[in-house]
Amino acid sequence: MHARYPTGARRERRSILAALLVLAVLLILPQGEAMAKKNAGNTLIVDPLTPGAFPTIQAAIDAAAPGDTVYIQDKGTPYTEDVIVTGKDRLTVLAGQRVVLMTGGGNPQLGIFRVVDSRRVIVRALRIFCDNRVSGRGFVLNNVVEVTLDSVNAEVCQAGARVEAPSTAAVIRNSLFFDDAIGERDEALDTVVAFTCFHPCPHTLVIASVYQRLAGTARNRVE
Repeated sequence: MHARYPTGARRERRSILAALLVLAVLLILPQGEAMAKKNAGNTLIVDPLTPGAFPTIQAAIDAAAPGDTVYIQDKGTPYTEDVIVTGKDRLTVLAGQRVVLMTGGGNPQLGIFRVVDSRRVIVRALRIFCDNRVSGRGFVLNNVVEVTLDSVNAEVCQAGARVEAPSTAAVIRNSLFFDDAIGERDEALDTVVAFTCFHPCPHTLVIASVYQRLAGTARNRVE
């Protein structure tokens, strides 16, 4: 049996419903576009050689709003500053090729790049050179939720990365920790380390939590 084309009152009701649906979509779309733009955020450029850009990583991070991306441009020489990300939500920090970060002379045990009291932060492709295997720490995460270190490097550090309690849902993936005394030290409950190489470390990986998961992670070799 074939469905009959609606006639009379049924056609009128369907036309009204269709018109209401179109109106609803037209009202919702601008709000959806505004929300998407709000979530997308802005890109803040760090480049001390370019007028109008942020001169330091810290200045850009301090100015970042939720959803923003801080892009660190290669300037030909290492950035020398101790960076702290504090109280941020939905922030992405992205380093360009050949960007290297070294200490600016701060307390080496606090970490050259430290994320504190923040959630949903992604740090990608940043390379840290500690040049201090006694007390230098590269990345330090403290009291964070859903913070990801992706494709990062930390070299010649006492600890390439340190996840401190009460952090939860931290992720370290696709990263390389080279010639560190300790590749990664974990004091949190549920850190995930995935597809990450530690090469060569006398104490390659210190795991304080029985819940830590290692996926595709290689020790004492570079892939």
